[in-house]
Amino acid sequence: MTGSPGATASAPEPYDDSLNRHEQKGLHRFRMGAWAGFVGAVAAIALPAAFLWLAAYNPGGLLPFDSTFLQYTNWLLIAGALLFLLSLMMYRWGFSALRKEDPRFDVAIALCWVGSIGFILVIVGASYFLGSLDSITACIRGQPTQALSCLNSQSPLGAATAVIGFWLGWAGSVGVVIGLFIGGGRIPSALLIMGGVLYLLLLVILVLPFAGLLTHVPGLQYIVILAPLFGILAPLFVLGGAHRSGPPTAPA
Repeated sequence: MTGSPGATASAPEPYDDSLNRHEQKGLHRFRMGAWAGFVGAVAAIALPAAFLWLAAYNPGGLLPFDSTFLQYTNWLLIAGALLFLLSLMMYRWGFSALRKEDPRFDVAIALCWVGSIGFILVIVGASYFLGSLDSITACIRGQPTQALSCLNSQSPLGAATAVIGFWLGWAGSVGVVIGLFIGGGRIPSALLIMGGVLYLLLLVILVLPFAGLLTHVPGLQYIVILAPLFGILAPLFVLGGAHRSGPPTAPA
């Protein structure tokens, strides 16, 4: 006998051994970037969104909307921004590895550098808010849709820094989308491309609250609910694509 059926069934799924060393290294870094992005999305998008919803509707007074609540939410945003910074750095390193075989990754790498600066500014801006939480709380209590205006009026320096950082980080995320599209086509991997599509949808949704300050966006309060979903699903698809296509460990 050459082996039992159970042993055959438990064998690890083979990866695409036709990939060269640079491609394998790039996929390994994609996995690391996806993990950091997943945890960052939970910390900076999913948990704050859930807490804000609970505070706004306040079922049974579980989460009263006060300065302590905003302080914890702000720290979650700072932690998420740090993780997004790490994720962007991992993706950039992955694109740099693939660039040795394909120069099309130049734009993605450049945008990732821009995004790294942006997330650093977001962290700085969020830190400014810590000194104005009482006035911010008083401004937006019972009016969660006016949160952006309240941040700008109560902490203008922090708001300006965070907004600039947001847009730079947004541009960096566009670089991730571009890189995933190119990488998914090169490997090839439909999961990587689908991860890029979900990241792109998330970026569109994140722009809508700013658009709402200029014009009426129908159903905005319902559309933004999808942000946590896309923020979590996108890195999971990238993780799945990198896992299926790349080696289980980093190449030497």
